[in-house]
Amino acid sequence: MTEQTKPEETTKTTTAPKPVAPSPASFAHKTRVVAQAPTISYSEEDIKAAKTFGRVDENGTVYVTENGAEREVGQYSTGTPEEALTFYIHRYLDLKIKLDLFAKRLEASNVKAKEIDETLNTLKAELENPAAVGDIAALRARHAELTAKGNEKKEAIAKARKEALEKALKERTNIVERAESLVAQMNESTNWRELNDKLRALFDEWQEHQRTTIHLNKSDA
Repeated sequence: MTEQTKPEETTKTTTAPKPVAPSPASFAHKTRVVAQAPTISYSEEDIKAAKTFGRVDENGTVYVTENGAEREVGQYSTGTPEEALTFYIHRYLDLKIKLDLFAKRLEASNVKAKEIDETLNTLKAELENPAAVGDIAALRARHAELTAKGNEKKEAIAKARKEALEKALKERTNIVERAESLVAQMNESTNWRELNDKLRALFDEWQEHQRTTIHLNKSDA
């Protein structure tokens, strides 16, 4: 009986692959990470306070009380009356949060007059007959208060812009006057290279001023 022998195992040496730089195309197809919207939480105290302004009847109709009178805001076909009421309370609290956020936005230094008008108009429309349960009158009063503050903010913005325009125009005029003064001093003994360097420096200063300061109308610039 012939004894079989196992073939000798040969050890293979493998070379580690060289790292390869990713191509631009590989980045183009990477999945974008989308930021999740913040979760809104409502306090039990706010929910309890808003609940006193609403009710649900036996037919599933939800009402809110405004200025002593009831107004229908919606109906529900599934769920409990408590769930239906809570749904419309959350809508009310969402409106309240929008007003609070706008109040903070009014304090920002970069808020624009157009943004103020657009936000106030949007909120006003949402508060006309909101399908929500809560102190609607309080929200409208808050909107009126923010409207007054918004008008004050717009006046402050207009004043600051006017002052910035006046300052920029004064500085721009000074550059022009210095250039005109150099030209007026020209004579037969003028060092033209030196004059050209000075005028070029003033032109560079002019361009930098245009780039870094408030925009002036062409008639003023």
